[in-house]
Amino acid sequence: MPIAAKSGQWTPFVNAAFTSVSALCVTGLVVYDTYAHWSLFGQIIILILIQIGGIGFMTIITSFSLVIKRKMGLHERQLLMESSGLLHATNLRSLIKRITIFVLLIEFVGAALLSLRFVPEFGWVQGIYYGIFHSISAFCNAGFDLMGRFGQYRSLTTYVADPLVTLTISVLIILGGLGFMVWDDILRHGKKIRKYSLHTKIVLFMTSILLFGGWLGFYLLEYRYGLKGLSEPTKILSSFFLAVSPRTAGFSTISLSHLSDSGQFLTMILMNIGGASGSTSGGLKVTTFAVLLFSAISSAQRVPTTAVFKRRFDDETVKQASALLTFYIILGMSGTLILSALNSFRLEAIFF
Repeated sequence: MPIAAKSGQWTPFVNAAFTSVSALCVTGLVVYDTYAHWSLFGQIIILILIQIGGIGFMTIITSFSLVIKRKMGLHERQLLMESSGLLHATNLRSLIKRITIFVLLIEFVGAALLSLRFVPEFGWVQGIYYGIFHSISAFCNAGFDLMGRFGQYRSLTTYVADPLVTLTISVLIILGGLGFMVWDDILRHGKKIRKYSLHTKIVLFMTSILLFGGWLGFYLLEYRYGLKGLSEPTKILSSFFLAVSPRTAGFSTISLSHLSDSGQFLTMILMNIGGASGSTSGGLKVTTFAVLLFSAISSAQRVPTTAVFKRRFDDETVKQASALLTFYIILGMSGTLILSALNSFRLEAIFF
């Protein structure tokens, strides 16, 4: 619709469809700078799509059903369990209420913290709006931003040395990437780690490894390249953000084109793994990656079964993880081949 663009003109349908898909699937890829092209109406449409895509379509529908006091059928329960990564169908109503309250609370706190920086810069109305927009975009791991006012496609590069913006966005991305099951487990059991489910333990363990490993990796690989010219505290902060954001969030405080080949390759690895099952992030998922990793270790040690945290994976789980990885590779290679045939871009750029 013309009202969705700042120019008041119709946006080409293919570009509008791409933007819609990217927002709903919380991918973050754009063909237009969000601030420069889209009007307030268009930006709000994008934000609604991000929120629906991030929380999950079935969770939104279930929340609406609870509001109008409509009973949930067995089919709806099964769909909700699959879409949100839940293992059991008990107390779904209570769980959905907790998820909804938790999401709104986290996004509110994130928006409030970001507004502390944006309000002095942009004024009360626009500053609060910017806080809300970027809080939802970060928590849902979407990567859409309104920083095109400083230059198109700048993302968060203006705030590379700002710990308030950088750390707030980072925490929102991490919380969104943990998933509903993990939040519920932590809220119910607190510090009693022994009572956590195997899923929660694996997610927290692998997320910690990927975060700290990626942080150290980017710091060492980009010290003289992408981080060149920055102060030491900013290098530490930027390398941490580089480790957090690639796992499907899409924000950047340093232009990815400035990274070394090794830094871009590490980014691709983190993007492929992604976040947790039932979370707002995408990728292969850390749980799938963990199953494959521990299965490979067991095979190398010639151990007949795959176990972690004193729990054994059944053969079906390992088969499903292997099948998922196979399809993942086939789709990635096929997409790269097709794009390579249709475009003259460098192969590494297309693969990225």
